Amino acid sequence: NGSFESPAMIEYYILPRIDGKNAAKDSGMSTERDTLKAKSGKYALLCTSPHEKATNEINLNMLPFQKGEKYRFSASYFIGSCEGKVRVAGRVTFWDENGKVIRYMFPEGDASPGKWHEMKLEFYPPAGTARITITLWLTGKMQVWVDDIYYGIVKENSISNRNAGAAVMMNNNTLTLWKEAPYLKVPQAGVP
Repeated sequence: NGSFESPAMIEYYILPRIDGKNAAKDSGMSTERDTLKAKSGKYALLCTSPHEKATNEINLNMLPFQKGEKYRFSASYFIGSCEGKVRVAGRVTFWDENGKVIRYMFPEGDASPGKWHEMKLEFYPPAGTARITITLWLTGKMQVWVDDIYYGIVKENSISNRNAGAAVMMNNNTLTLWKEAPYLKVPQAGVP
């Protein structure tokens, strides 16, 4: 539901915070589905904060994970209005099977208002990872629309005709000589 077209909020939860503490219901902070600035589809998530030291924290905790795969996380956002210092940042947390943190990654986003931005990070989870969680922080006095949150496995495109520039030039009992395409590295496995 990263495009916010469905009102169900199963994959994530949002915590409004002021000075690192949970915000009171009457703090003026809000998050809601909105149609004014959707990047794709009809809806985006509008996060509003009237306080400079406030953060709308979007947590994605129920993320699928497979060992040995490369992953991509991306989120599009539009800062409509802001005052003072604002920040759009994130945290990717890698957990082991015992619930201990192995490592963090901290992507940062552009905080200039008036246009769509994309925060994007590609990564290989470190060895021992059993679970991944992602947090987005929208900090400062601002109005921001978030849309098209994506998390998934990166499928590498294979190079078509990748061996077109490579050829064996000479092959005998003592020597094999070949030329290779400039973009292709010969694997060391099996080469004496």
